[in-house]
Amino acid sequence: MNFLEKIEPHLLSDDLLVQEFVMHALMEYPNIPEDWTVRLLKEAIAKKEKEITILANIDRFPFNSEAIEVLLKGAEEADPDDQFLYARLIRNILSDLKLKHRTQLENFLPEKEFEYIQFLMDGEEEQVWEEYGSVLAALETDESFNQDLYSKAKEIAGIMVKRGFIEEHEIKYTFNEQEDKKFFQFNGILAVYMAGLMNQEQYIPYFAGLLDRDDDLLLEEISDTLSLFQSDAVVEHVASMINNDSMSIYPISILGNTKTASSIEKLKSLYSLIDDEENKVSIVEALCHQLTEEGLPVVEDAVKAGYYSSILESERILYGFYKVMGIDHLKLGEWKRLAIQRDEDYLNRKKELEAQEFPLMQTQPVKAEPKVGRNDPCPCGSGKKYKKCCGK
Repeated sequence: MNFLEKIEPHLLSDDLLVQEFVMHALMEYPNIPEDWTVRLLKEAIAKKEKEITILANIDRFPFNSEAIEVLLKGAEEADPDDQFLYARLIRNILSDLKLKHRTQLENFLPEKEFEYIQFLMDGEEEQVWEEYGSVLAALETDESFNQDLYSKAKEIAGIMVKRGFIEEHEIKYTFNEQEDKKFFQFNGILAVYMAGLMNQEQYIPYFAGLLDRDDDLLLEEISDTLSLFQSDAVVEHVASMINNDSMSIYPISILGNTKTASSIEKLKSLYSLIDDEENKVSIVEALCHQLTEEGLPVVEDAVKAGYYSSILESERILYGFYKVMGIDHLKLGEWKRLAIQRDEDYLNRKKELEAQEFPLMQTQPVKAEPKVGRNDPCPCGSGKKYKKCCGK
């Protein structure tokens, strides 16, 4: 039974901790079936208690026309306080699908956005290149990182690849330009993204060698691109970047998202070689997300040793793993209780802070929201995952 076959029976689990676990295991996996997005959206609409968790975790899932139809239905029926969750997903729809469903999306997106996409899809190559250069220049000269501009540049980059406006030698030239720079420029970071779309596997060693850079935006794109390849070459080169000297969240995450036998074996080997407790727990999470019997001895060893991480909630990971694997571990009840208690503690702290900050609103009911998960979008608005931003 492969990874997706193990996940599917639990995709719509009524155990919210199990469903949260499988969605996190899927979040950066590139081969999710489109109909799973549809099923999850229907579940979010039908079961209010699942709405926030599902919508917050499917922004990278593949959308097709049916998924858009369901998404729009949910947006129309959603409570006003929750409509932003649907709006965020609508904004992330691929450009060609936005145009295809233009009439239906007109109430959610401005007319100028459709006109801009039409220009990118139909404009002359020179015009699109000029627009791309203009957006990159604005990104570079802005005093602080502008997520909206970056998303715009990334959209243009994707369309340029789709229209055949980018060739491999241009990608190579862009990387050569970065060699003497302390930090990658935005055109270099987006070249990583484009190389992934173009399936340029020859850059695997180069990308792996960049994983020690102190640049989260670059590392996000490298992580996503290397996870796309699902390659043993990725495993070999990325594993060499994991050591005791620093946190290895990105390379370990890449191994966890690469569903191959060699990745599992490499993670098991690294667990034995690494002494750093945070890295060990990250390796255990990666093995749990592989969902294989081969990783079980390492998981059991970590449970016995009681390893602790300041950024990972081990009980949630372990509970989800053992439930999906169908193993009735003695600590299942304890792990579930601790996970639920963490959520309750979070909500209580949130209420206390809100009461202190807005004393006149103490009598108003506080809407229960789920705790920010490690793989959820960071609430600071950076566009990164919490584990790779404020949760580090």
